[in-house]
This record gives sequence, structure tokens and C-alpha cells, in this order.
Amino acid sequence: METGVVKYDPDKAFNGYTLFSETFPSPKGPDEPARSIYLIDMEGKVVHEWHVETSLQSYCRLLPDGNLIYPTHDRSEIASGNCGLYEIDPEGNVVWSYRCRADHDFQILPNGNLIINTITESMCPALGLELKRNPYIVEVTRDKDLVSEWRGGGASPGT
Repeated sequence: METGVVKYDPDKAFNGYTLFSETFPSPKGPDEPARSIYLIDMEGKVVHEWHVETSLQSYCRLLPDGNLIYPTHDRSEIASGNCGLYEIDPEGNVVWSYRCRADHDFQILPNGNLIINTITESMCPALGLELKRNPYIVEVTRDKDLVSEWRGGGASPGT
């Protein structure tokens, strides 16, 4: 199987770096390797690699200072502090975290606050018979203060 960049045409490509990770569950024990997040160049060469000890979802954001924010995949362990968003420096040290049941996406606002798509414990029967959780969107400061929130599942527009 061929890996790496198969074809690269600088005149047709949107040149830059690509940041990616795979979705992984939490390591089960000390013998399991840490999870990795990669920054690659246009040739497919790894420019930087972060190793993390938590689970990963596949959506990360690289910050201007070289730090990285990523959401964890496992949302079941909120009481133990193993889920939410993590900010790590280029060496992989956790410099900030926010405990929540992050559900795939978050956005960093121009003022530095974060909008985080999370889920609640309550079920949303309108979404079908499968196990569905109600959406809960929060805006938090970097000091972890709640600025605003929106709860789905029966909420009316504007609430």
C-alpha cells in the first residue's frame, strides 16, 4: 500500500500545513502507546507531532503561539476529569483544560472565548430510538467562566 503524498502540484495546491489526528479511545494501560496528533507539510513530512495520554476526537486547532487545543473522544468520564478540551504546548504539556462532554466541535472567538458543542445526560427522544443526547452549547472564557449557554431538547428559539 502506498502512503504519503501521492501527487503534489504546487501551482494547483492550496499550500500550507495540514493538522490531523485520528479518533482514538483512551489508552487502556501503560503498555499502550500515547495517541498522536500530526502537523505535516505539503510533501507529507511530519513537521511536528504531539503525544497525548487521553482519547482523541479528530478535530484539533493549532493556535498562533504553537499550542494546540483538542477535544477528547470519551465523554463518559466527566467526573474523573478525563474528558473535555485540552490545550497542550509544543512539548505536549497540558497548559489548560476544560471539563465538559465535548461533542466534536468548538470555536475560538476573536476575544479568546470558546464556543463548545457539548451534550447533556438527558435523552432527546425527538431524534429517534437510538441513544441520543441533548445538545448543550456553551461559551466560556479562558478562566473557565460561563458567558452564555444554550440547551437543546425542548428549548424554544431565543432561549
